[in-house]
Amino acid sequence: MFFLQYYKEKFDLYRSDIKQTWKMIKYVLNRQTRQTPLEMFAINGSLCSEATIAHAFNEYFTNLGLTLADKIPNLSRNPLSYLTGDFWDSFVLYETTASEIINTVNRFKSKTSAGYDDIPVDIIKFSILHTPPYLAKIINLSFTTGFVPNMLKNAKVCPIKMGIKLTLIIIDQSLFYPVS
Repeated sequence: MFFLQYYKEKFDLYRSDIKQTWKMIKYVLNRQTRQTPLEMFAINGSLCSEATIAHAFNEYFTNLGLTLADKIPNLSRNPLSYLTGDFWDSFVLYETTASEIINTVNRFKSKTSAGYDDIPVDIIKFSILHTPPYLAKIINLSFTTGFVPNMLKNAKVCPIKMGIKLTLIIIDQSLFYPVS
């Protein structure tokens, strides 16, 4: 029902713009790759604003860990009892080097998008010859001391739709997974 209202409003909006009208017609007829506009999503059967949609995803992903943790049964068995054998020397973490950091950064895809620090990948790749010794020092200190700077604990989390084709426009957060 809300689809008719949505399309009616869009066609009324583009009444005097023939180009946009034809884009809408192609969109409705599915003649191009369909990318659902955010204003068309619904939660619990009613249309929502972009802010409401963002809040719904934020609530879902914020509570996802706790929700899943609640589903894990409490067992009286000691987790170490599952480990049999001698594993003391089975894991080694070597210090990183400047050359390892340079090689890793050079494998990044060149993009203008930025991470939590708002530094675009292109700028990181351009300046990589000047920063690896400092980055290696920070990384190695984090491993040896167990302290990770708060700035390195942050990430932009974006919901990415799983490989499931959405035929409904109703938001089901379980069809998305967080990527940072």
